[in-house]
Amino acid sequence: MTIIHDNRRCAISVEEHTGSIRFLRDVDPAATLPPFVGKCTYTRLSESEVIITGLAGNGITRAHLRLIVRWAHGAGYHWLYARRLPGHTLPMATLRRVRPLQGWYEVDIDRVIKLLPRPD
Repeated sequence: MTIIHDNRRCAISVEEHTGSIRFLRDVDPAATLPPFVGKCTYTRLSESEVIITGLAGNGITRAHLRLIVRWAHGAGYHWLYARRLPGHTLPMATLRRVRPLQGWYEVDIDRVIKLLPRPD
């Protein structure tokens, strides 16, 4: 099942059966597979933790990343982790300095969700 989350400026699609997240250019309700500008995969690490891997694309915005945080919060996650290539960061995240996942980015979803502007 694919669920589309949008904020009127951009959108993401979350495919629960494959763990795929696509960053959509726009929302077209008539399109069966809307055009996307990037993608990543999510893996449930635990009841409260989710990992994002393979984040790649051209045209991914901070608004797209905020939608991932909103989706993760709505799905009951409290922590999001992502490994990024050198020179790439993750807004709203801090770099883990201890194991496990040392060198990965960590998002405290409960803290960040309070900082985000209210959805329209």
